[in-house]
Amino acid sequence: DWFVFQLTGAMRSEWTNAAETLLFDVAKLAWSDELIKFFGLEQIELPQVVEPGTIVGTLKPDLAARLGLRSETTVVLAAADTQSALVGTGSWQNGDVTVVNGSTTPIQMVVDNILIDKGFRIWTGPYLQGKWVLESNCGKTGMVYRQYLKHLSQFLRLFVPDLKLTHDEIGAITDRYLDAATGVLPFLGPCTFDVSKFLGMLNALFIGGENVNLFMALIPSFIENLAFAHCKRLTKVTI
Repeated sequence: DWFVFQLTGAMRSEWTNAAETLLFDVAKLAWSDELIKFFGLEQIELPQVVEPGTIVGTLKPDLAARLGLRSETTVVLAAADTQSALVGTGSWQNGDVTVVNGSTTPIQMVVDNILIDKGFRIWTGPYLQGKWVLESNCGKTGMVYRQYLKHLSQFLRLFVPDLKLTHDEIGAITDRYLDAATGVLPFLGPCTFDVSKFLGMLNALFIGGENVNLFMALIPSFIENLAFAHCKRLTKVTI
């Protein structure tokens, strides 16, 4: 929204990002007067809310010149990153589910009617016109995995100074030693998601026996655990 304002001068928002402000009614797809009053923000000027994908204007002439673009270049207000990923994967029918692997791993299910989890364990958010999403999350998956590989590489370089662990090599290790994950339960990111508690992610490692080779087991067990986390998110939620 801020970039669009800087590029065009138009003060606009779309409902998938507007919902992140805690001032938005996700059922009515409009700013909530009740919430605005509750937080004492009546004096704040909120932007006009439009549908995701709306063309909100053209580039400011000075910016167009600096960027080497025509001044009639249109600017589109996109949906939030995960909802945009759903569009990109073709998930727009009721019941479609998309897993988006990144710094975290959000999992969203498309629904035709707004549904609220009575146990407050997952989020409900806007999507396309007449569509909503139920969202769970496996936690800081990509962030933890990236840090793990970084620290593992630094440690191993103490013994092999020119060692480099590429993503392809990590994948080869995972494929070759997948059985080594047996008996190892890493909780280095993925865990059961429950917004009502929001206790954070577990940081524990359970080893099933003394014969486990940790160096060979950690990487495939992490990937295996992430795969199980994907499957668990939306299977036991009562709406």
